[in-house]
Amino acid sequence: MEYTENPRRFPCALCDKNFKYRGDLNHHLKCHTTERPYKCAPCGKSFVKKSKLIRHQGTHLELSSRKLYKCQLCQKEFSLVENLRAHTKNIHNTMERPRFPCTSDHCGRIFLTKGSLVKHFKVDHSENPVRFPCTFCEKEFKSWPELDVHILTHTKEKPHKCATCEKSFAQKTKLHRHQETHREISSRKFFLCESCPREFLSKRGRRLHLERDHGIKPTNPAKMVSKELRHLSNRCAYKSKNKADLTKHFNRVHGGVRKE
Repeated sequence: MEYTENPRRFPCALCDKNFKYRGDLNHHLKCHTTERPYKCAPCGKSFVKKSKLIRHQGTHLELSSRKLYKCQLCQKEFSLVENLRAHTKNIHNTMERPRFPCTSDHCGRIFLTKGSLVKHFKVDHSENPVRFPCTFCEKEFKSWPELDVHILTHTKEKPHKCATCEKSFAQKTKLHRHQETHREISSRKFFLCESCPREFLSKRGRRLHLERDHGIKPTNPAKMVSKELRHLSNRCAYKSKNKADLTKHFNRVHGGVRKE
């Protein structure tokens, strides 16, 4: 990994995007070319991402035992349950549909088609349930989405990037949880230590720090009021009580490049 004082040094020659690392740029360039380096050996189909290839390969594992999904309203058959669902929604949406309740104890789920009910039994209530195996390890999953998330732990891909700080995550739910920290920090008040640069989210945390680390026991903690951090970084979520600390932060983290 190359280090640079300017964290957005690597520009794409085909569009206006810039990237912090060369590896990110190389990955981005694939969207401008027809390059698909990950090829499926059984059928020859190629993919841009390794995770997409692995998911595709799972279709070959299930191909020999794949069943047809029949519409209970018109008897039309489909090779994929997703196609059956789309057909039912688009063709039979205005018709009165039968209901197929699950008869298993403590379940209570109801399905629009018998095929969906049968699949539910195979996945959730069968002695030998249908599972989607991981090609990297011995784990199995109930659905493709669960397998997709798991595969990212093997490929180390982190496709979900925070637009505020560019930190990346393997799962979208973790990205959403992380983004909440940016929403909260804009209105958050910090309690600053008068003896060092540390900051705390509560008066109690600051008081314990003063007693433990500085040997200072406040005579009247109620008089220690919070000070808002008025000096904000326009490159990340950093805040400071004075301009000098903000300047030090830019020199240390952002290579001294500060945009007013």
